[in-house]
Amino acid sequence: MHNTVCWHCNAVSHHVLKAAVAVTSARDPAIETRWTHVYGAFQCSSCLIYSVGIAALHESDVWGSASEMLARSEIQVWRPSPGMTRSYEDVPTHIADAATEAYECHAQSHYRASILLARSVIEASAKEVGITKGRLIDKIEKLYDDQWIREHVKDGADSIRDFGNDMAHGDFVQPVTEEESALVIALMEEILVEVFQSRAKVAKAQAAVAARKQHGQVTP
Repeated sequence: MHNTVCWHCNAVSHHVLKAAVAVTSARDPAIETRWTHVYGAFQCSSCLIYSVGIAALHESDVWGSASEMLARSEIQVWRPSPGMTRSYEDVPTHIADAATEAYECHAQSHYRASILLARSVIEASAKEVGITKGRLIDKIEKLYDDQWIREHVKDGADSIRDFGNDMAHGDFVQPVTEEESALVIALMEEILVEVFQSRAKVAKAQAAVAARKQHGQVTP
């Protein structure tokens, strides 16, 4: 049995092997050894979403079918792994997808890419609410002026602009650290909460109360 934390639902659940293949020439960067790699498609018993489990076997253990080899082996790497991806509910799909890509770039240590994508997410968020004119800094100010974001979030958005401004213009001289990328992702997420997610949550709560009133379940 293979139990692990599901990357999709975050439950510690049994993962059922559905298919497997052994590859003798694989060079997976997450596994140092060059032994035979066995890849299995596993289904989470909780949410039914699939992930890939990878085991590296010494030549003395390479016998039987790929499924049999996985059954008696320890999975060394799960792809995706918990924390490698993140979804953003109540955000327009094209913006949520870009935000997910920014998060995934950070999780895989592609820090310049994560910062540039985070900048794009802010700009797309502004355009989504009708703010289309000016530079990124102008759009951030307009988001604040129109009460889409609070002042401390505006300051955070300015930080993202400052982090990514040189790179957006082709200047890659300055190194980017993991801490800087993590900060940018956190600020990007705050902006998504302010502009989209918190408003959607309030709207859902109001709709639920209205529905209960309509059915006489709430005292006026």
